[in-house]
Amino acid sequence: MTASEEVKQKTDLIDVVGEYVRLQPAGGQSLRGLCPFHGEKTPSFYAHRDKQFWHCFGCGEGGDVYTFYQKMENVDFRDALKELARRAGVQLPEFDPQADSERAAVLAALEDAARFFEAALKHAPTGDRARAYLAKRGVKEETLAEFRIGYAPASWDAMVKALAGKSHPMDKLVAAGLAIPSDKNRSHYDRFRDRIMIPLRDEKGTVVGFTGRIMPDSAEAEKTGKYVNTPETIVYKKRRLVYALDRAKNQIKKADFAVLVEGNMDAISSHEAGVKNVVAVSGTAFSEDQIDVLKRYCSRLALAFDADIAGQNAASRALPHAWKSGLQVMVVVLPPGFKDPDEVIRKDPELWRKAISEARDMIEFSVERAISTVDLKDPYGKRKALESLKPIFALLEDPVLRDHWIHAVAQRLALGDDAVRSAVISAAAPAQKQPQPRPQAPKIDSREERLATRLLALMLHDPERFKAHVSALDDRIPEGELRTLAKLLSAYYTENAKAPLLEPPFFAWYANARQADPTLPAVEPILLLMDRDMPEWTEDQLAEEASVCARELEKSAVKKTEKELLGALAEAEQRGDRAASTHIAKRLEAIAKRLHN
Repeated sequence: MTASEEVKQKTDLIDVVGEYVRLQPAGGQSLRGLCPFHGEKTPSFYAHRDKQFWHCFGCGEGGDVYTFYQKMENVDFRDALKELARRAGVQLPEFDPQADSERAAVLAALEDAARFFEAALKHAPTGDRARAYLAKRGVKEETLAEFRIGYAPASWDAMVKALAGKSHPMDKLVAAGLAIPSDKNRSHYDRFRDRIMIPLRDEKGTVVGFTGRIMPDSAEAEKTGKYVNTPETIVYKKRRLVYALDRAKNQIKKADFAVLVEGNMDAISSHEAGVKNVVAVSGTAFSEDQIDVLKRYCSRLALAFDADIAGQNAASRALPHAWKSGLQVMVVVLPPGFKDPDEVIRKDPELWRKAISEARDMIEFSVERAISTVDLKDPYGKRKALESLKPIFALLEDPVLRDHWIHAVAQRLALGDDAVRSAVISAAAPAQKQPQPRPQAPKIDSREERLATRLLALMLHDPERFKAHVSALDDRIPEGELRTLAKLLSAYYTENAKAPLLEPPFFAWYANARQADPTLPAVEPILLLMDRDMPEWTEDQLAEEASVCARELEKSAVKKTEKELLGALAEAEQRGDRAASTHIAKRLEAIAKRLHN
């Protein structure tokens, strides 16, 4: 058994997928959820527990645990194998940063950098000032350990030298965003100096970058930015990373609710106070990519930063995507006099819990605030309220949500829906957007193709049904890849004297067949049809359905033959070929009998 086979055998696809997709039972051995690879509101992603494969009926993607992890993390097979092997406890050959992939070498450098910064914070006298600063802010020792907070010494190249001593090539330190080439003497120096270092970790807890906060009393405090982040690298994409998600994801799943703050320290303080379903955007505007990450874990999201009208805050560009993705977006309003959650928590953690418990739907919050500032008896006041709501309706592209809130606003202002719509439509009109290329029309399966797919699914799940309908695997199946598959299954039955049961030997046999003929279709989507469309059916119902599909395919094939013969008869009669006409007429008579039997 190869290492990849051993890892696959010891890894449960459902566990891996479940870290990214909220799965619900779908019938049989399948679970379903919203596909993480395309936007959708109705689940079309299925994962099969027994056979360990997955498929999305919406976008057509599918495969095994390796293909899922590769697509999800945007890594190659080698890196997927390494991570899944680590999780499964399978020993792979020793990791060599210089011989392995670029991504793996960069991650190794970042991990050693995190350890270096942690050690520097603990070391006296190097980390004394940093420890005193963190203690003054109220950060506990256990919090430092949980979030792996460290310190970058006020040295030109201390980290570079330390990591070079661990055999990390200098080009990998540059690629990791840790080292910067010097123009003067062709050497390299540390990107982070005299800073509190906060590791940026992905959902699995892997260090992919850093945020460095300059020490307030640093000699460089006036010359450089307060915060410096790792630049974008092969492993760090700032628009995708959600800070503290590795620590918060279980609580977010449990509550079906995520609270999003702006700064890393806001999130750290919240976790320290025991409110653990909190994550941060980490110094970037809230992005669609971060929404796609968060929607795997929850359906409700509360923003705990600037609560101005949505068009003026950091989340504005991402809100339409959040609503389209089915997320309810809410607002956490901080108590008066506080500029960020960290201040609230340091004053009184109960104030923070109370603010979260009172989170309001963002649209409702915006509507209530706009209306509360005007005299509802004054028509000019009503117009002012609608004017202030234009930014939020400009973002509200979802037609259901937009119509609901237009009607709600109309009722509050004692106006007609059309009047409110006219007042805000200019801001919400799609005409202001850049024209988008028209998507290619999806392929529409014919009735015969749908019948054939259904019949194949029913046959493959039961050997008796397969034997009962194996004779139908001929030209009655529509031309194309389905007929190719049908003939291959028939050949398997003939060669092996048994039905192609859904067991490892059949899957191995079919994998080899697909290698020989890449045009063969994937069999997994066909197999999942049973769990998608017929999860509660009895054996009698399934047997009857297979018979109906076979009969309908037979009728369709006969009608097609009848149509062809009628054309041939017309040609024979036009030629005056009485013998051919008689022969064709007899065939048509026989077909008519078959159709009525």
